[in-house]
Amino acid sequence: MDAPQNDASGAPLINAASLGSSPRLVVLPNAETPDAPVQPTPLGKLLDVICEVLQRYVFFQLPEQVTATGLWVVHTWALDAFDYTPYLHVHSAEKRSGKSRLLDVLALLVREPWRTAGVSLAALFRKVERDTPTLLYDEIDTFRRHSVGRRANTGG
Repeated sequence: MDAPQNDASGAPLINAASLGSSPRLVVLPNAETPDAPVQPTPLGKLLDVICEVLQRYVFFQLPEQVTATGLWVVHTWALDAFDYTPYLHVHSAEKRSGKSRLLDVLALLVREPWRTAGVSLAALFRKVERDTPTLLYDEIDTFRRHSVGRRANTGG
């Protein structure tokens, strides 16, 4: 087996193959009888696995941050069951603190990820209406400042 590859900071590189190689992430009822009904994984076990993956690749200052992020990941898969949705705002006062790394990991865990930055409002609305993706927007503060300025200029 090949040794895991690391990035320049020494953290393990993330890709779908590295996550899929863990037998705990493969949920099959019985490999020999594919027609057997699939039993849902208990939510507690699912959250434990999601939190393990998050902690493996991302440093969190508080354990509650891992739990909240794991719950948000599960929420993206059950979005149609809710009238309202929480937003996960990833923020740090310092550059190179792991925000993009967290978005990389989330892109592998959430339902229909759409990683973007600098998209126009029109393109954003078309994509959301057509595909209902989980929006993983990098540099959202830039987007907010730009869109607020645009609304102020149009009187909205």
